[in-house]
Amino acid sequence: RKKAGFGVPLGDWFRGAWSRPLQDLLCVPGARVNRYLPKEETGRIVRSHLSGEDRGQELWLLCTLEIWLRQLEQPLLTPPEGASMFARRE
Repeated sequence: RKKAGFGVPLGDWFRGAWSRPLQDLLCVPGARVNRYLPKEETGRIVRSHLSGEDRGQELWLLCTLEIWLRQLEQPLLTPPEGASMFARRE
């Protein structure tokens, strides 16, 4: 049998335990995704998911985009001084 992946129940998670964190991330006035997607659209996607339509994959993408945009503004992790991914190793 060929190698097969497995599904992640994002839809269930975003309607359950992750519902509040999802809304706190995407449905706040300062959400960075609203610079690229109208906040009405983001809210519509969240509401349609919470109403039963499975929008888990879209929400996952929006969450990762939001976290990435926040990280660009204020990095959570900073490399040690002098460290560079482009540093030459000998």
